[in-house]
Amino acid sequence: MKQKILTFSPLTEKELRKFIPEESAKDLYNRGYQYKKNNDYQKAFYWYEKAAEQGHAEAQHAVGWLYENGKGVERNPEKAVYWYQKAAEQGLAKSMYGIGNYYYNGKKDYQKAFYWYQKAAEQGLQEALYFLAVCYEYGLGTEKNWIKALKWYVQAAEQGYQKAIEKLESLKK
Repeated sequence: MKQKILTFSPLTEKELRKFIPEESAKDLYNRGYQYKKNNDYQKAFYWYEKAAEQGHAEAQHAVGWLYENGKGVERNPEKAVYWYQKAAEQGLAKSMYGIGNYYYNGKKDYQKAFYWYQKAAEQGLQEALYFLAVCYEYGLGTEKNWIKALKWYVQAAEQGYQKAIEKLESLKK
C-alpha cells in the first residue's frame, strides 16, 4: 500500500491571520490604560481608539477625554463629544456629564447642558448632581427653582462632592 503524502501551499499573511485570535476590546482598552498610567498619551490613544471602534464604552469615553484635553492627540472638542456620545448611548454617566460640560462651558447652550447633566445625575454621578443644582439655582437651561437646586446640592454633598458641601456650608452662614 502506497502512502499518500500531503502537501501544503504557502498561505498568504491574510490567510494566516484567520488563525490568530483578535484581541478583545477589553484587552485593547487595558493596554491603552497602561500607557495612560505612564503618561504616554499617544500610545494610550492608539489602543483606546482600537477598543472604542469595537464599541467598548470606557474606551470611547477615554478617546473623548483625550480629544477634550489634547492629550496624545490634537485637542478637538467636537471629536470629544462624538466619542462621549457613543459611550453615553451605552449608558456611561461620565460621558453624559462630559457632553453636558461641552454645552455648558464651550457652547453656552444651557438647555442641552441641563439635559445631559440630568441624565448623568439620574445615575447618581456626583459632579452631575452638583451642576444640575447650579442649573436650577441660576435658571440655566431650566426655570430657576431653589427647592430643586437645594435637593440636588444635598444629594451631591451626601456623596461627598466637596463643592456641594461647601455650597451648603455657605448657606448656613
